[in-house]
Amino acid sequence: MTKVLISIADFYKDISETLLQAVIPELQKNNLLYQKIVVPGVFELGSSINIALESFEYSGVIALGCAIRGETSHYDVIIKECARALQDISIYYSLPMGFGVLMVDTMEQAIVRAEEYGKNAAVACIQMIKIKEQFMVYNDSGPSRFN
Repeated sequence: MTKVLISIADFYKDISETLLQAVIPELQKNNLLYQKIVVPGVFELGSSINIALESFEYSGVIALGCAIRGETSHYDVIIKECARALQDISIYYSLPMGFGVLMVDTMEQAIVRAEEYGKNAAVACIQMIKIKEQFMVYNDSGPSRFN
């Protein structure tokens, strides 16, 4: 059975829980197993996923978290590096990924968007797994872990 890794940043615990609760039903509807790891913030998502991929093979990954703009440029650096790291991992490992990281100006925006973002991240990951599986049918040597 296909297994998905969920890496969730819990800096904003209420938002992270809403994101997660939107992901799980989508995975269950598609008969996908999952493993969850919790990290302190969105900056650590990439590293946690990379570490997990060193020890176990997943069919896909869902990254969840929230970054809220503050008064300094810290937010800009964090969201850019978070997105870059996740994209790099996805491309390097040819790994289907759902990006469920909210990048908002206020907590109110996060609350309004969290459930939809979580669901959309799960759906994106599932769709990408299916796309990858279509291509694997034509590869007699089995799936490649690297491009």
